[in-house]
Parts: sequence; structure tokens; C-alpha cells
Amino acid sequence: MQLTESILNESRELLKEKDFGVLSTISVHLDGIPFGSVANYCLDDKGHPLLLISDIAQHAINAKADPRCSITVLEQSGGNVQSESRITISGNLIADDSDLNKERYELYFPESKSYHDFHDFTVFRLVPISVRYIGGFGKIFWIEPVDFYSEPQMKSEAKQFIIEHMNDHHADSLVDYARYYKGVEADNSTLMIGIDSGGIDMLQNGKKLRIQSTEQIKDAQKAREILVSMAKKASTRSS
Repeated sequence: MQLTESILNESRELLKEKDFGVLSTISVHLDGIPFGSVANYCLDDKGHPLLLISDIAQHAINAKADPRCSITVLEQSGGNVQSESRITISGNLIADDSDLNKERYELYFPESKSYHDFHDFTVFRLVPISVRYIGGFGKIFWIEPVDFYSEPQMKSEAKQFIIEHMNDHHADSLVDYARYYKGVEADNSTLMIGIDSGGIDMLQNGKKLRIQSTEQIKDAQKAREILVSMAKKASTRSS
């Protein structure tokens, strides 16, 4: 089967929708045997996974000795696990503890702000070398990062403006989005935490809600058009 833009979008959305996977690193303790465990992640502006890891955790120790790693994310539809979509991002796990990355991670996982009270934590960024996507029978692909990350992206400043504007002035629309598009009984604590070419991310009571756009969000103007259209549809059905 040929790798199409539709399949690329499927694979991207799986990574964007979820917020945890199985992170595998090269074990120091086990003399090079791969070691895997569940880890939360969010994505930076480039779409690279960000992970917050304690300095005393096995993954941090392993990555500092050998950065090679992978993270596998599963669809989790409740069906046969072998028939579910999954994606594996392989690459190098690099410490990248910038303020921007810390703020991004804390936006998606607010409880992580208190982690520093217990141990030293560092944000790591998984720099992709290869992507493996299995989307069902016959849909098995190795994807080059240059193709996987080829979708257009708004500037960080534009994304931040949209997020702040929606949270400050359109809290009611965010509630409508959650109810209409995700079937979640939301309240005014619902926040927009991310926007990219494929959709928006929201947070409701600590749970991430991903809403995929039916059109590609190429720039700020297109984002406004899509968000207004979504709000009109959601408010009509919610009223």
C-alpha cells in the first residue's frame, strides 16, 4: 500500500490524540537490554514528544548514557489489541529543559508543577529518526521524519495568542466544544492548551481532549474561521 497524505494524517493524529505511551531506553543496569515503561508525553511546536523524567529514574540514567530510544503509542479502542492502530517514534532522547518546554509540559500536565518538590526533574525531547505506523491490516509503513513532519505549522506566537484569546474571551465556546465534539459534560474550568494544523487540544478536569479539525489549520486566519464555525455548530446543538 502506498503512503498517502490521508495515512500520514492518521498517524499524526494518533500521536497527537494520546498523552502516554511505552518509552523504551537502553538499560545501563541490564547491560544494554531494552527497558520499557509507561510515560506521559506532550508535543512541542515541531511535534516532537516531550517527557518529564526524574533524574533518578531509569530512563534518565539510561538516556544520559545512550540516548537511543523509542516510544510506542496505542489506539486503545477496547478491541483486539493486535488490530488496533499504533505508532512508534524512534530516535534520541535529549535533555532539553528550556523554560518553553517546561511551560508546555506543565500546560498539558498541571500536576507536574509540584514534582520538583520531591525530586529533580528534567524535560527530555525525543528527536525522531524514524516513524513506524501500523494502521490495520495491510497498512504498515516506515515513515521518514521529513514526511511525517511536513504539515504546515503556525508560528508559536500566533498559537499562543489564539490559546490565550480563547481562554480569556470564549470560555463558553470551549464548554460547547467539549460537550458537542467529545460528549463531555464540561464547565468553565475547560481550557484550550494547544492548536496545530490538525486540530485543538483542551484540558477538562485534568483530562486531555483532542478535537480533530475537518480542514487543515494552515495559519491564524484559517484558525479563526474554523474555530468560529465549530463554535456556531456546537452552540446550536448544545442549546
